[in-house]
Formats: sequence, C-alpha cells, structure tokens
Amino acid sequence: MISDSDRNTPTTGLVDNSGLKLLSKQVNNLGSQVSSLSEDLRSMKTEVRKIPAPTTIYQYPKGYGAGSTDVVKYYKTNFLSIGAGVLIDPYMTSPTAEPKYNIIQKAYLYLTKHEHYHQQPPRAALTPWEDYGDCWCSAPRQGMSQLAVILSRRILPEEVVVEHMPKAATLRPEVAPQNMELWVRYRYVGKGSRPYKWSVSSFLRGNPETIAGQDALKSDRKILRGPVLDALRLAWRDEPDSSFSDDPYLGPDFYKVGTWMYDINDKQHIQRFPLTAIIDSDDVRVDKVVFRVNSNWGGNETCIYRVKLHGRL
Repeated sequence: MISDSDRNTPTTGLVDNSGLKLLSKQVNNLGSQVSSLSEDLRSMKTEVRKIPAPTTIYQYPKGYGAGSTDVVKYYKTNFLSIGAGVLIDPYMTSPTAEPKYNIIQKAYLYLTKHEHYHQQPPRAALTPWEDYGDCWCSAPRQGMSQLAVILSRRILPEEVVVEHMPKAATLRPEVAPQNMELWVRYRYVGKGSRPYKWSVSSFLRGNPETIAGQDALKSDRKILRGPVLDALRLAWRDEPDSSFSDDPYLGPDFYKVGTWMYDINDKQHIQRFPLTAIIDSDDVRVDKVVFRVNSNWGGNETCIYRVKLHGRL
C-alpha cells in the first residue's frame, strides 16, 4: 500500500523526464533555426557570386619614386591605349634603332621570315609587354628621342606612367629612359571653336601641322597662346619661356607640361609621375602629345616598354 506521505512526495523521475522533453524540443527548434540560417547564408553567397566584378581599364602598382614601397591596386583610364584609337605620328617620332645581328643571324632570320628580323615599331611602346625585348628602341639624335602620339579624344592630361623591365631581369638596364618630358598641343574647344577635321592626304604628304587643318591650328594658336603662356609661367617659375614653348623640333603649337626622371634602380619598375602644369579649363584640351627622352642610363639606344597617359575628358 502507498502511504499518505508517499502520495505527497514529488516524483523526481517524472519531473526530470518532462524537463528533458522540453529541453529536447527547444534544441530541435534551435536546430531548425540554425538550418534555416545556414540556408539563408548559402543563398546570400550565391547571390554575391552573381554580382559582376568592378570593370576597370588598367591595374598596376603605384610607384612614387625612389624607395617607394606603397603598392596598391590603381585604376584609371589609359588614353594611350591602342584600343582607344590613338595613332603614332611618324614625322615627330624618332627613328627605330636597327637590330644588331651578325651575318649568319641576319640570313637565318631573313630566310625564315622571323618576326624579330626587324625591330619592334614605336607602337610597341603603347602596348602591354610580357618579357625582355617587348619594347620599342629608338636611335637617339644628339642624345634625344621622341614618341609622338595623336589622341583619339581631346583630353586634360594629369599624369604619366612609365614602365620598364625590372633591372634584375633585363640584359641592358642602360637603355632605360632617364630624364623625360611631356609636350602637348592645346586645342580650343570653347564657343565658336572650329570642328575637328582630319586631312589624310596632308598626313601622308608628311605635314603633321595640317592634319587637323592649318587654318584651325592658326586660329587656336591666336586664341590660346597668351592665356596658355600665362598659366605655364606660373608652373615653370624662374624659367624662360623658351624652356616650355616654341621648341625648335615641335614648333609653336606645343608646350611642355611635365618633367620627371625614371629611376631604373627603384624597387618599382612601373612608376607614375603627376604633371607639373595642368590647365584645368573647359575651353582647353589636348589632342596630341610628345614624349621626349633627353637621356638614358648609358646606352646607345633608348628603349621604352610602355608609357600611359591618365587624365579626363
């Protein structure tokens, strides 16, 4: 028989069993929530993968000069891209250096029609490179080389990028450019400006000045010369006008807007250089540029692996 005292005593086993059931139910609910959360997370990851990566024009390490260790992903439009429609002006560009081969090598390359029988053309200085020799080598005249490029768009130049084979990887570090300049041709794009016209026949006849129309160039020169000189005098303080205008090789339409030194000993073989003079006016843009190399690192030739030009429309 069960006594009264036994009836009033709680049954511990029954209580514990009930608590376990409740705890089990809570664990099951929690498991369902975790499962649902995991499913949501997988769904989010799937959606993220579907998002397109940011589209950019170029990506390269940013070099600020000797000893630079700041390397970041750097995105800007390259206005010297062949795909953008630029053209090399052969009349203002230095001649290409002839490759140095012995007689047997020349005969073999000629008979096999090897692609390296002739040196890389100036266009190579505007295209991507992969290895040693993927560059344009010029034959300097009195130590100076030039690369002239007609732009496909009128732009406001802001900085230059120069690329060369790393010193440790090249067989001829002495042919790398050293002291360089950028000269530009300004065009008036304000109210009443003349339309941009090409003259193919003038280009083929070898008169670069008439490519865009001689009358238009004279008109732009008359409008822009005074204001451009005033602006450049502020950028090139204590220098005579002859140091940045009226160059004997380029004529009265070109002006110097930047000077820099490419350092072959720098840790960064891709180096960028902000321009010294930037005329930020809606009425003035640049349609042609000339890269000038005044010296290299001791070679008889000057080789450029790639130059880029950044700015805005």
